[in-house]
Amino acid sequence: MGRPKLNRSTEEQRKIDSMRTASWREKNLERYNKTHKQWYQNKRQDPMWLEKHRKSSRERARKVRQGNKQEYTASRYGLTLEEYIKLFKDQDNKCAICGEEKPLIVDHNHATGKVRGLLCYSCNTAIGLLKDDPAMIFAAYKYLGEQE
Repeated sequence: MGRPKLNRSTEEQRKIDSMRTASWREKNLERYNKTHKQWYQNKRQDPMWLEKHRKSSRERARKVRQGNKQEYTASRYGLTLEEYIKLFKDQDNKCAICGEEKPLIVDHNHATGKVRGLLCYSCNTAIGLLKDDPAMIFAAYKYLGEQE
């Protein structure tokens, strides 16, 4: 007959079901992974499901972009919207390295997660390629200075 329906709101019931599912998944991780992988592989063979899945993914991404992008970005790095806006104002909407007014992205320490500032794509990519290592960045600086 199954479990009796309790008089709970839909949201409360979803939370309870989610906790039960997570608990079962932890106890049966190998079985879950095998079953889920088989299910997913079968679904990926179905062109109708694949198109629907891609479409819903694109719609979710569009909603995030159309919603409050600043708030979404801030929350990814553990900032409040006010802190995020303050970073822009403190830097006069300019990249912290090159000083140009370009679209800015959050630069953070990957080891600690601490936000360092806002950089343009080029500067953020440059320090990322130099592995966020001050010694490598200084070596590049010296190299460029010697070539002049």
